[in-house]
Amino acid sequence: LYIVEVSPGPVRGRLVAMNQLNIVFGILISYVSNYFVAKAMLAQGWLCSACESLAKVFTSAPMATEEVMWRVMLGVECIPAIAFLLLLFTIPESPRWLVRTGRKREAGAVLDLVGDPDTDKTLAEIDETLAEAERVGYVPLFQRRYVKPIMLAFFIAFFNQVSGINAINYYAPRIFENFVGAQSALAATIGVGTVNLIFTLLAFLIIDKFGRRVMIIGGSIAMTVMHFLVAWQLSLGTEGNAVLAIGGILGFIAFFAISSGAVIWVFISEIFPNAVRAKGQAFGCFIHWFMCTLISWAFPAVAERAGTYAFGFFGLMMICQIIFAIRWMPETKGGTIEDIEQRLGIARS
Repeated sequence: LYIVEVSPGPVRGRLVAMNQLNIVFGILISYVSNYFVAKAMLAQGWLCSACESLAKVFTSAPMATEEVMWRVMLGVECIPAIAFLLLLFTIPESPRWLVRTGRKREAGAVLDLVGDPDTDKTLAEIDETLAEAERVGYVPLFQRRYVKPIMLAFFIAFFNQVSGINAINYYAPRIFENFVGAQSALAATIGVGTVNLIFTLLAFLIIDKFGRRVMIIGGSIAMTVMHFLVAWQLSLGTEGNAVLAIGGILGFIAFFAISSGAVIWVFISEIFPNAVRAKGQAFGCFIHWFMCTLISWAFPAVAERAGTYAFGFFGLMMICQIIFAIRWMPETKGGTIEDIEQRLGIARS
């Protein structure tokens, strides 16, 4: 929400996509961190002993090296979390919040700071939308006039997760064990993070050129192919081609990053009017993480029982996303937030 409100219209998609780029970069760093934590603790006996001694401060129960290891991996996260908290004190307030609180001059300064091409026009549009919101008063999200953006947010978040992205992200080491063995599986996940980062960066560069709808359709077609390729190779068991299977997984990661991964938060942030944008984004975020939790929880059991059909299911879901994008997903590329509200026919009561 903050990024949307401080971003100039022509580059909003790229800047919101940069948030996804940073998330993906963080995922890559976590893969690299986990690999080196595991390698250091297994290679350096003193480090492992020190961590086990530290663990005894919190529990008297004996712990195996592996049990201490994953706790250390989680503990390392405190370092960037503290840095993030401190940096939050250096960012400016949202121009829309500043206008709403009567600090219009400061809002103009923030718009100039972020490179808005027409500060006066943007301030006038903010004034207009805030005046309309004040006239209407408190606006609940779940009402008939917002059915379209609610359904769009639901399905873009739903398909984002039933693509299988977090099933692969969370269980990549276990998946790779089938092809490269347990020793190399953790290192192989670094390849997943690297591909994810590279193609998220590419999406960042092209999202405002090709548009959200085109990227979703093209990415969904490619992800469908990748899922069925992996399902086919896994169904062959020991006769399956490891290069094709791993290539299919990396290909899926690439096409997800350049489509659904980059588009979801940009699209959801653009389709709701100012009066309910925060509620709409919270709704989309809830659907996204609810489905993420459900898929991540269910995937190991489903994969064990259904085998390759799990990837077949993800492929079928991507076919459904293609149909959704072609028939119902509007293009939101370009224009101000207010322009998009008018385009969707939900800006006025």
